[in-house]
Amino acid sequence: MHLIFIRHGDPDYSIDSVTEKGKCEIELLGKRISKLNATEFFVSPMGRAQATAKACLENIHADFSKQPMKVSTLPWLREFSYDIKDLKTGENRIAWDWLPRDYFGEKKIQRRSKFF
Repeated sequence: MHLIFIRHGDPDYSIDSVTEKGKCEIELLGKRISKLNATEFFVSPMGRAQATAKACLENIHADFSKQPMKVSTLPWLREFSYDIKDLKTGENRIAWDWLPRDYFGEKKIQRRSKFF
Protein backbone atom coordinates (compact mmCIF):
# COMPACT_ATOMS: atom_id res chain seq x y z
CA MET A 1 0.00 0.00 0.00
CA HIS A 2 1.17 3.52 -0.77
CA LEU A 3 -0.19 6.75 0.69
CA ILE A 4 -0.09 9.76 -1.56
CA PHE A 5 -0.87 13.16 -0.07
CA ILE A 6 -2.43 15.65 -2.45
CA ARG A 7 -2.88 19.27 -1.53
CA HIS A 8 -5.91 21.20 -2.74
CA GLY A 9 -5.83 23.48 -5.76
CA ASP A 10 -4.95 27.17 -5.39
CA PRO A 11 -7.14 28.24 -2.46
CA ASP A 12 -9.63 31.03 -2.03
CA TYR A 13 -9.63 31.12 1.76
CA SER A 14 -12.39 33.75 1.93
CA ILE A 15 -14.96 31.21 0.65
CA ASP A 16 -13.08 28.00 1.58
CA SER A 17 -12.91 26.85 -2.02
CA VAL A 18 -10.50 27.17 -4.93
CA THR A 19 -9.71 29.97 -7.37
CA GLU A 20 -10.02 29.77 -11.15
CA LYS A 21 -6.32 28.88 -11.20
CA GLY A 22 -7.08 26.15 -8.65
CA LYS A 23 -9.77 24.72 -10.93
CA CYS A 24 -7.22 24.41 -13.75
CA GLU A 25 -4.77 22.75 -11.35
CA ILE A 26 -7.45 20.29 -10.24
CA GLU A 27 -8.26 19.33 -13.83
CA LEU A 28 -4.60 18.57 -14.54
CA LEU A 29 -4.25 16.76 -11.22
CA GLY A 30 -7.26 14.56 -11.96
CA LYS A 31 -5.72 13.45 -15.23
CA ARG A 32 -2.43 12.69 -13.54
CA ILE A 33 -3.79 10.70 -10.59
CA SER A 34 -6.20 8.71 -12.76
CA LYS A 35 -3.15 6.73 -13.89
CA LEU A 36 -2.51 5.49 -10.34
CA ASN A 37 -5.42 3.01 -10.27
CA ALA A 38 -6.22 4.10 -6.72
CA THR A 39 -9.45 2.75 -5.24
CA GLU A 40 -9.58 4.39 -1.80
CA PHE A 41 -9.50 8.10 -1.01
CA PHE A 42 -9.47 10.05 2.26
CA VAL A 43 -10.52 13.69 2.12
CA SER A 44 -10.41 16.63 4.52
CA PRO A 45 -13.78 18.22 5.35
CA MET A 46 -12.45 21.63 4.27
CA GLY A 47 -14.31 23.10 1.28
CA ARG A 48 -11.18 23.53 -0.84
CA ALA A 49 -10.21 19.90 -0.25
CA GLN A 50 -13.74 18.72 -1.02
CA ALA A 51 -13.77 20.75 -4.28
CA THR A 52 -10.42 19.29 -5.28
CA ALA A 53 -11.48 15.74 -4.46
CA LYS A 54 -14.82 16.04 -6.25
CA ALA A 55 -13.28 17.23 -9.50
CA CYS A 56 -10.43 14.72 -9.37
CA LEU A 57 -12.69 11.80 -8.52
CA GLU A 58 -15.09 12.66 -11.35
CA ASN A 59 -12.14 12.45 -13.73
CA ILE A 60 -10.95 9.17 -12.24
CA HIS A 61 -14.45 7.70 -12.32
CA ALA A 62 -14.73 8.55 -16.03
CA ASP A 63 -11.50 6.62 -16.70
CA PHE A 64 -12.22 3.68 -14.37
CA SER A 65 -16.02 3.52 -14.24
CA LYS A 66 -15.97 -0.25 -13.70
CA GLN A 67 -13.60 0.00 -10.73
CA PRO A 68 -15.22 0.70 -7.33
CA MET A 69 -13.96 3.72 -5.40
CA LYS A 70 -14.20 4.24 -1.68
CA VAL A 71 -14.19 7.89 -0.58
CA SER A 72 -14.13 8.84 3.10
CA THR A 73 -14.25 12.35 4.54
CA LEU A 74 -12.28 12.31 7.78
CA PRO A 75 -12.61 15.23 10.22
CA TRP A 76 -9.08 14.75 11.58
CA LEU A 77 -7.63 15.59 8.14
CA ARG A 78 -8.69 19.20 8.63
CA GLU A 79 -5.84 21.70 8.76
CA PHE A 80 -4.10 22.21 12.05
CA SER A 81 -1.52 24.62 13.32
CA TYR A 82 1.61 22.73 14.25
CA ASP A 83 5.06 24.26 14.33
CA ILE A 84 8.17 22.43 13.17
CA LYS A 85 11.63 23.73 13.93
CA ASP A 86 13.55 24.65 10.79
CA LEU A 87 16.90 22.91 11.22
CA LYS A 88 18.71 25.56 9.17
CA THR A 89 17.36 28.72 10.79
CA GLY A 90 16.22 27.40 14.18
CA GLU A 91 12.89 29.19 13.71
CA ASN A 92 9.50 27.54 14.07
CA ARG A 93 7.50 27.18 10.87
CA ILE A 94 3.97 25.94 10.25
CA ALA A 95 4.07 22.41 8.83
CA TRP A 96 1.97 23.40 5.80
CA ASP A 97 4.58 26.00 4.78
CA TRP A 98 7.30 23.42 4.14
CA LEU A 99 8.08 22.85 0.50
CA PRO A 100 9.28 19.47 -0.83
CA ARG A 101 12.83 20.83 -1.10
CA ASP A 102 12.70 21.62 2.64
CA TYR A 103 11.94 18.12 3.82
CA PHE A 104 13.63 16.13 1.06
CA GLY A 105 16.81 18.05 1.84
CA GLU A 106 16.93 16.43 5.28
CA LYS A 107 18.86 13.15 5.17
CA LYS A 108 16.97 11.65 8.11
CA ILE A 109 13.69 11.78 6.19
CA GLN A 110 14.97 10.96 2.72
CA ARG A 111 13.87 7.70 1.21
CA ARG A 112 14.42 6.78 -2.35
CA SER A 113 11.67 4.67 -3.82
CA LYS A 114 11.41 2.81 -7.07
CA PHE A 115 7.81 4.00 -7.34
CA PHE A 116 8.47 7.76 -7.60
